[in-house]
Amino acid sequence: MVAQEHLPGVDDWPAIKITRRARRIVRHAYEEVITSCARLAAFAAARPAEGSSLINERQRDLAVEDLIAFAIHARRFIENTTGMNRFRSVEVRILNKNKSQQNLMSVTRIINILIHHQDISIVRTMLEIFVLAGHKLSIRDIVDHQSHGGISPIVYVSSKREPPVVFTVNELIGMFQDKILTPIIDLCDEHGFYLSWDDLNESVL
Repeated sequence: MVAQEHLPGVDDWPAIKITRRARRIVRHAYEEVITSCARLAAFAAARPAEGSSLINERQRDLAVEDLIAFAIHARRFIENTTGMNRFRSVEVRILNKNKSQQNLMSVTRIINILIHHQDISIVRTMLEIFVLAGHKLSIRDIVDHQSHGGISPIVYVSSKREPPVVFTVNELIGMFQDKILTPIIDLCDEHGFYLSWDDLNESVL
């Protein structure tokens, strides 16, 4: 996890109002983003299935769908509470080889790249990392890595508006939870809008 500079706490934020209509949007976005984060965390923690490329490919496809769902609902969740500018200083490491680029990128920018993506790939093995990095593989490389040892999944995403970005699923989801999701939940609590109350909360909307 990347160490962050001081970020304003809920008490430091200017007063905002979450309207009745916005609460329903926030409630739905919250439920969807929690679901996609939970699925992505489970995917990141699991090793590829032994000897089953079909299952692994389906897991990868579902993870890509979850990444897109995460991005769409995370932006809706943020925009209907604090606004995207509030979290532009929350950053994760990017693993791009281009030395002219900084090695950090804001979570909100990655969210926008995921939403407007042209291509998304997820790699889970050392062999796939070599391919992603553009290495020329020899037969020895393939034999050495045919066990497909699991790694923390790495995402490659590109869009028309942005150059390709490479980052890990764990860092994106972890930073979102710690520095964006939890503070917004705390903010909603201060407004009497208790997202963790589920159905009980609907009676006071």
